[in-house]
Amino acid sequence: MASDAPPLPSGPPLPPKSSNSTPYSSVQFLQAMPYSTVEKKGPFEGVRALMDAYVYGGQIPGAFGAVIKKGQTNPVFIYQSGWGDDNDTKLHGAYGEKALYRFFSMTKPIVSTVAMMLIEEEKLSLEDPVSKYIPAFKDMKVLSEDGTLRDAKSPMLIKHLLSHTSGLQYSFVGSPALTKYYEEQKLMGLSGLFAYTSEEFCERVAKVPLLFDPGAHFQYGVSTDVLGRVLEVIAKEPLSKILKTKILGP
Repeated sequence: MASDAPPLPSGPPLPPKSSNSTPYSSVQFLQAMPYSTVEKKGPFEGVRALMDAYVYGGQIPGAFGAVIKKGQTNPVFIYQSGWGDDNDTKLHGAYGEKALYRFFSMTKPIVSTVAMMLIEEEKLSLEDPVSKYIPAFKDMKVLSEDGTLRDAKSPMLIKHLLSHTSGLQYSFVGSPALTKYYEEQKLMGLSGLFAYTSEEFCERVAKVPLLFDPGAHFQYGVSTDVLGRVLEVIAKEPLSKILKTKILGP
């Protein structure tokens, strides 16, 4: 662990952790911290404590965070947790405020923004059923708690895709009970996300039961992937071209 990491708030000791043990969770780590101690150290101390919880709790190797207020160029808060000592640099390379990081899912807000633009242009509505654009989503099934399938109580709407309340999930995030259905459609892992065209992908996803009725709950998953296909159907263009024309291009 980085030798220059600031001391953590004192609290009950955590169980010993070895390379063969399951890492204790960040929730356990935060529960071991007296909140009053965290609260008194400054307005962003809770952020620092959360970052340390994930790092020292064994969830991630390191974290770097900053807060910049609107209209300013210098951060009002900047903190690095975990990365930095000589041994860590040898293993992971140099990290810090000038390092480049790989971010996943950053096209989600961009795709969602384009969808809202089309709604403003009256080419799309929040209340439109997804099946209007992708017929395979017309008669969806829901996986019941007893493992049986039943008809969805309501149709999946565009607003459900935007809010991740569609009932769709990832093969690797959500209920393990749906894993076999993702396996049947060859949609397991990240490779399953990138193996098909958007049209093929949606046809396969539509054959997987929903985790719950559309609008009933939140579940992070492939909702935005399906929304991207909806945009393609409306614009009659590949998603990459739509995003470039609407947002990313000059």
